Amino acid sequence: MVLSRTSNEWPYWTRGRGVFSDDVTEAIATDVQARLTLASAQMEQILDIGLGAVPDVYLVGGQATLDLLSRATLVDIGWEGGYYRSHGFKPGIYINANRLRADLESILVHEYIHHVNRELVGSKYLPVLPIWLNEGIAEFYKYELGLGRTRPDAFRRPMISGAYNAKSAAISGSIFPLSSLENGAEWNNRAEPEEIALQYDQSYMCVRYMAEKFGLSSPFNVLNEISTGADFPKALRTAIGVTYEEFESGFISWISVWDDPERSGVQRYFQELDVLLAKSHEVNKQRNAFLKSGASNNYQAYGEWIANTSEIIRTLAEVTPPEAFRDLHRDADLYFELMARWLILGQIDSVEEANELIPELNVRKDLINMNLDSAKFVRNLPGSSLSYSP
Repeated sequence: MVLSRTSNEWPYWTRGRGVFSDDVTEAIATDVQARLTLASAQMEQILDIGLGAVPDVYLVGGQATLDLLSRATLVDIGWEGGYYRSHGFKPGIYINANRLRADLESILVHEYIHHVNRELVGSKYLPVLPIWLNEGIAEFYKYELGLGRTRPDAFRRPMISGAYNAKSAAISGSIFPLSSLENGAEWNNRAEPEEIALQYDQSYMCVRYMAEKFGLSSPFNVLNEISTGADFPKALRTAIGVTYEEFESGFISWISVWDDPERSGVQRYFQELDVLLAKSHEVNKQRNAFLKSGASNNYQAYGEWIANTSEIIRTLAEVTPPEAFRDLHRDADLYFELMARWLILGQIDSVEEANELIPELNVRKDLINMNLDSAKFVRNLPGSSLSYSP
């Protein structure tokens, strides 16, 4: 595999220099540079400072090639799909580009934040920066910037899953002491997938705690203190006003009872919607059982089902959906209204007209359940137990 086609041969890169292998398309390379340029502008706005040129980016089309590059640049990457080299031979961001778009963006932004951290701290004091803070800031802004993209759920799912993984570890007592997440040797020595995931998840939540408790700028305030020559405990205390020990104990207390606010809000809505869907499912079950029984009092039975469905519609109207789920709420309302119409036609023996509604009813029901389950999956919530079948 020969690295080729530098940015001088294509006009899309305005800062930095890009090199990509023959199995990486120019379209991907162009998108990567556009995302990197945007991430740089976003971080300059957050920090209110200029960050200078973006680093060089090296894109390859497979993990084997990335492994070769890592050995050539004297970096031990293990299982990771990308890395940032801050100095020495060919500094820059190295990425295996053979992955889904959101994953590629996540790695790119994560590694770029390492570059930002290094710019803020300075090469001289970079060894003072604990790995958990360096990685935690990179994870935090990988998600924060990702949630503003056109497909935020692709970033929300791993963010929430990782956050609750760290919370579970805190509750079970298996969370790492922060002192064991400070140096690269100990960090890289962990080989079990569960431990590797936890150290990233815990680092992310440490920075989230710091940002929510002491202000969004507090992680970077710590970096600025380190850049003056302060050791980490002193930098932390100066920046946020607590000792390292107090910070760690406060973090454990916080994460043990923490809940994602967006997830908690939508969970309550999902539970209310699940109850109404279950009631509509029960109406369908009762109707099917009634028709199979051969009973003759159709009008009275249908009257009860119509009344139950009307109550479902009234209850739904009293529920206020979260902003992100207004479309789902409207779809549920349309489904229940259509179901009531279908039952009314059944009550007056308009069999042909009622049967014509069945395909639309089934499609609407399936779409509601699939969209609801997808939203639950993204937020690490239990899925629906209702069947999608007619």
